[in-house]
Parts: sequence; C-alpha cells; structure tokens
Amino acid sequence: MADFTVAGVAVGEKDSAGKPIITVYGKVIPIYAVYRTDERVVIQYADDPKLGAEQRQALAPANAIKSQTDGLIDGWRSMSAENASDKKTRACLFDREIAYALLAGLQGYAAVAKTQMEEIRTNVLAERTSIARAQYLLAASIMATLLIVIFAGFTAKWFIPIHRFSSATTELWAAAGWGALGGLFSVGIAIRSRSVGTDLQWRTNTVDAISRIGIASISAAILICLLRSRLVTFQDHKLTENWDLAIVAAFAAGFSERLVGDLLTQSVANVGVNPLITGKQESGVGTPAPAAGSDEKNPLGKPPPATPPAAGQPVSTDADDGIDGCTSAHAMADQDVTHDVELPEATGGVSQP
Repeated sequence: MADFTVAGVAVGEKDSAGKPIITVYGKVIPIYAVYRTDERVVIQYADDPKLGAEQRQALAPANAIKSQTDGLIDGWRSMSAENASDKKTRACLFDREIAYALLAGLQGYAAVAKTQMEEIRTNVLAERTSIARAQYLLAASIMATLLIVIFAGFTAKWFIPIHRFSSATTELWAAAGWGALGGLFSVGIAIRSRSVGTDLQWRTNTVDAISRIGIASISAAILICLLRSRLVTFQDHKLTENWDLAIVAAFAAGFSERLVGDLLTQSVANVGVNPLITGKQESGVGTPAPAAGSDEKNPLGKPPPATPPAAGQPVSTDADDGIDGCTSAHAMADQDVTHDVELPEATGGVSQP
C-alpha cells in the first residue's frame, strides 16, 4: 500500500505491510503515528517526505536498540494465548513501553527515547535471564533426582537378585548419590550469581546444568577412591572406620567444583611422578648451574669472538702470545729493581735518514 498515510492508521485496518493494526498508541495527523501489529510496534512517519526523513534520522539510535528488543520479545508475541497468556501479557507491557519511548522521540526528545529503549532492553534481558535461571534449576533438580534414584536402586536390597555389587562398589554408588545432592545444593545456593544465558539459549543452559550434576557425582566417587588409597587423609581418619566422614566428603566434593581437582593435583605432587610437576628433584640430582657468563643475550655463555688483526699486521703463531709478562702486579726484591739514576740517558729528536 504505497499511498498509506498517517490518517489511515486505525484499529482493525491494515498497514502498508498488510498487517492488521491491533492498537494505536498515538497519532498526530499528518505528522506521525505509533501502533502495534501482532509482530511489533511500528512507526508511521510523516506524510511529508522531508519531515519523515528527518524523523527517521533522529530516531535511528533508538530504533537500533528497538530491533534488538523486538528480537527478545518476539518469542512471547508468537505464543498462543491459552498456552502462555502471562508471556503474551508481558510482551504487551513491554510493547507499550517501547511505544511511549518512540512517541517521546517523535516529539523531539530523541536522546530520551534512546535512554528509555536501553532501559527496556535491560529489563527484557533480566526477565529472560530470570526464566532461564528457573529452567536451569529445574534441569539440575531433575538430573540430581534421577541419579539419586538410580544409585539408591543399585544399593537397595531388592536389586541384589538382579546383580550383587561388592561392598566397595556399593559405597561408591552411595557416594556418587551424595555428590549429586551436593551439586544440586551448590546450584541452588549460587543460582543468582551463576552465569546463565537467556531462556532463548535453553539448550546450552540445560546441558550445563546436567553436566554440573554429573561432574559433581563423579567427583564424589573419585574422592572416595582417593580416601581409600590414602592419597588423601583427614586427620588420620580411616574411611572404613568413619562412614559419616565419607558422606560429608562426598557431599563436599559435589558441592565444590574445584575440591577434587585440587586434591588430585596435590596427590600427584606427593607421589612425585614427574619432578617438573611436583617441583622436587630426585635424590642425587641437583639443579644445574647456569653457564658462566650467560645472560638473556648469551644463554649458552659462549666466549666473545676474537678481534681480527688489523689490515697489514702479521699474524703470530707463537704459543706464548697473549701471556702478559708485566710484573707490576707482583712484589719484587730490591736487587731486582733498577733505580732511575742507573737508567741510560734518554735521547730525543728525529733520526736522520
């Protein structure tokens, strides 16, 4: 509809794109109109081409932010009312705020419109992130519950006719269940500060939540193995004598993401598998001293190159060359010293050819 004008903006009519107009937020004939379709909030610029171009230029910064906000709200607009009435209502509220910001810009307050659009985008992101955190916690809870039920089944008496695990393996299953519970506890405490994407990235958030609980469960089982092997001890307590300590340790391993990693690093260092890792040298092996005269410009300590002889100067092959015969550095007896009065007279001048 090439002849669509501001006066044609009315509820129930179709705009220039053929979309039905649902709500009209403001209209000044023939200067501007702001309305909403089922897809987004739209501006109908002035009928005068020159004034319309100036309006577009003034609102360009706000419209750039509006396009990002529309992308965040779009999923809520397309939901059916019976399945997600609360989200459609939320989308209508944000659309109204967008419309009022655009109206302020059309009235000459372009800077105010840009600031308001930034605030709206921030609020939409916060709303999306809040939904994502709830989804993250739900996924972690489902994963932890599933693992606890599975591990509890492995250790239950009714499972013995199916397969009888050894007592050591049964303890590992129980520890893994406590680790999953510790991981869920950690997620619940840190969910507000945890870095989570928006609900538009629900697949990534779900994978992260599931892997967090899985890692917590594995970490608990690994910690029990470290305790059994005596690579890690707690005040000389034995695991077989204090199962309560093992439960607390398994829960702590699931709660802390770095605990088992730090303990594994410490255990490898204590075993001394690699001196470069442990920072200790093997018996009888010392740290080699740096080469004499070495520095950052001469790491191998190579001697400086000999100075080549000047042009025309004969090269000596005497083995005694380079030996300093000066005795100034040595004390001499009186009989070896020649006094000045005994030296021959000095003669000067230039010799005749």
